[in-house]
Amino acid sequence: MKSPPDSSLQQGHQEHVASFRRAPFRALVVDDDEGVRYTIAAFLEDAGVEVHQAKDGIEGLAQVDAVDPHLVLTDLRMPRLDGLGLLAKLRGRVPEPLVVMITANGSERDAIEAIKLGAFDYFRKPFEPEALEAVIERARAMSSERTQRERLEGELALAGG
Repeated sequence: MKSPPDSSLQQGHQEHVASFRRAPFRALVVDDDEGVRYTIAAFLEDAGVEVHQAKDGIEGLAQVDAVDPHLVLTDLRMPRLDGLGLLAKLRGRVPEPLVVMITANGSERDAIEAIKLGAFDYFRKPFEPEALEAVIERARAMSSERTQRERLEGELALAGG
């Protein structure tokens, strides 16, 4: 006969799951233009997103390690490490953040190349708030689905399945 589950263990698991569900959606904005960073960060903060910023891909990598963002919005063209280089370095991380490329008019071809390399999406600057909002909502939904799938896979592994 099985012994009843340890209630303190069960309660600890429930508290962990509850705190995880309350965790804020975190985004990292990486752009060498301070004005663009500020504008995007302000928009995201108004949408209830916890925002971190970096001025280039090198700083962005350090921020990813520090804050574990769900979403990285990165300019395509920056000094030191550009958006494609940052995307390449983020590929395969666990958990892997969703990456959205920010591109200037005329560089859509590069943005499409980024999508082929694994970027979640892209938008053009100057941007319409509605376009950014749509990208953020899709990213939130995708991140939530990933989190739920990972949680269920973990529970299944713990159950011996």
